[in-house]
Amino acid sequence: MSSQNKIALALSHYFRRIQAAQFSTEFSVPTILHWKPSPGNLVPWNWPCTVEGQRVPPCELENHRQTHEFQAPCCLCPALKKGSDAEIYTETRIGLVQVAPKVQYGRHPLNGQYAVQCARNHCGYFICLEWFYALPLMHLRYYKKRDTPLPAHELTYISDLDYIDNNDLGLYQASPGIICRGTKRRELRRDG
Repeated sequence: MSSQNKIALALSHYFRRIQAAQFSTEFSVPTILHWKPSPGNLVPWNWPCTVEGQRVPPCELENHRQTHEFQAPCCLCPALKKGSDAEIYTETRIGLVQVAPKVQYGRHPLNGQYAVQCARNHCGYFICLEWFYALPLMHLRYYKKRDTPLPAHELTYISDLDYIDNNDLGLYQASPGIICRGTKRRELRRDG
């Protein structure tokens, strides 16, 4: 089996797990799974909340990230790497989905929704945050307030209109022709 086929097979397995976790069952609530480089597995991502336990709305996640020690979910890119590169937390981009004009504008169910996606458009990780925010039960966590807010350049810049396109790996995608306006992420190396 070629390395490209092995990668596609591994990603297919992870995406099936991510998709299965999004459904409510008798024994579980819908969950956002993301990659945790150490131990190298999919784990639940905890939605940020206030001290009072109120969920931070999707439209305020970037501002919350600036003032609190919270990160967007990690995409699957580290799962595709080996050695020290596999230990890098690759934060997804939080953005507002906008359907490209060539796709029936305004009629797509993701149009105008906040989502996270692989910041490099490489692994195909894409989750609609709005769907989870509307759920009555979810994994919540209060993230400690930063001593000093992140400066604007640490939040990075509004990206170009990057298309979600992973047809080269034949992976599941929400829909072709979708663009996500958001911020690009840096890779963060975790020591220890």
